[in-house]
Amino acid sequence: MRRKQYSNNAIAFTVVLNLIVLLITQIGGSYGCLQLEREALLNFKRRLTFFELPLKAGENRLLSWEGDGDCCDWEDIACDNVIGHIVMLDLNDLCFLFFKTDHDYYCFPSVTFTLEDVNPYLSQLQHLIYLDLSGVVFINRTPTTFLASMQSLRYLSLQGGVYDDSSSPLVTTIPSSSIGNLTNLRTLYLAGLTLTNTTDSTWLAPLSSLQYLGLGGVDLSLDLFKVLNTLPSLLHLHLPACGLGQVSSSLVSDPIFPLTNLTRLQLLNLAWNGLNQDSPVLHAFRNITSIKVLRISGNLLSFVPPWLAQLQNLVNLDLSFNNVTVLDPLRNLTSIKDLQLSHN
Repeated sequence: MRRKQYSNNAIAFTVVLNLIVLLITQIGGSYGCLQLEREALLNFKRRLTFFELPLKAGENRLLSWEGDGDCCDWEDIACDNVIGHIVMLDLNDLCFLFFKTDHDYYCFPSVTFTLEDVNPYLSQLQHLIYLDLSGVVFINRTPTTFLASMQSLRYLSLQGGVYDDSSSPLVTTIPSSSIGNLTNLRTLYLAGLTLTNTTDSTWLAPLSSLQYLGLGGVDLSLDLFKVLNTLPSLLHLHLPACGLGQVSSSLVSDPIFPLTNLTRLQLLNLAWNGLNQDSPVLHAFRNITSIKVLRISGNLLSFVPPWLAQLQNLVNLDLSFNNVTVLDPLRNLTSIKDLQLSHN
């Protein structure tokens, strides 16, 4: 009797297992990736437009994206090993010019697309953990809907604000609310984009696990600083060319200054913001002694702010492209290993 019951259970298990295998096969064919997601990638590729640029590196990319093969083996793609869902889409190698420093990288996209064309296809990649579209600039004539389906994202990098052949700016806007819903993010880089609804200072607050935040070239409102204090996990903060020098000095006494909760911050990039030694934004970071790398190049400093002497963990300081002639506060900073003073 027991043997018969065991036999029946084994048969039932085998039937269920075969049904699961059959289902996966029907969805994804005999390949590692799922057919629906493979077709989404192919449709996405068909809608990419390459710029006419001297260095057409991007045109030689994505050549493996074709046919009915296993899209998990395609370049710039990674899949889950069990089911075959695409979990990584990394297109930063579509940059026609790419260079990297110790603490930053710079990408100039070679490809463009419009959101009305690709929203339906990117929305089908619901299991993405890592999405880097920094090699692609998108122009939105419709809302950014594809991010709504990507609740598993831990890494997101988007690019905007480049120029086409007529030297006309390709304006890229994105609702800040579509970013605020991605609560699993650990890394967020948005470059050259125009964020809408940033007057709502809570748009970043749900991203309490953020460790790396880059908003280069994004026109920021002061409300951003209200929410920075709600991101205690931040390790790197990149805010170059964000127009922060326009913040009024009358706001120095505002309750949002100084920032006090960024106790883990190690890298701060405030380059090319038109800051002088009295700028309230610069002083907002004066009590964050955990900073090891500070980039304030390309500003309007005529001397080193005295409070820099408190940053006893500072290892790398970039003061290049300023008007600095007095370095007295740096005398006792014996921790500095790399001091950049060119073009002063």
